[in-house]
Amino acid sequence: MSFETLRAGVDLLIRRMEDHPEEAHRYADQLRDKLAEMRDLNLPMCERLCKIEQRLAREEGGNGFENLPV
Repeated sequence: MSFETLRAGVDLLIRRMEDHPEEAHRYADQLRDKLAEMRDLNLPMCERLCKIEQRLAREEGGNGFENLPV
């Protein structure tokens, strides 16, 4: 897959996450896959995408109780 196609897919998933926060977890899984594919193909990733990837990794590593009221 070309860089432009992957980048367009990443941008679309980010927009969907912003527009539909109730389904963000579904889009986050797809976004992780796209970013991993970019890394596997040694495609350049801007700082913004690196930060998004790090945030997704942190959220994935959570225990699921972060958003519960105390």
